[in-house]
Amino acid sequence: MAAEDLRISADVRRCVHMVAAHEVRGSFPVDLVDGANCEQIIYNGMCRSRRCI
Repeated sequence: MAAEDLRISADVRRCVHMVAAHEVRGSFPVDLVDGANCEQIIYNGMCRSRRCI
């Protein structure tokens, strides 16, 4: 999948993406979102400490 395939469509009214700021990802990097219809929230800590597992 190419990077341009990861863009959020303009047909989406609101996209909220939450990521852990201190996540250790050896296998794959975190993907960030960008766009007028996107909001990105970065939380301190790791995913496990935020109970997203």
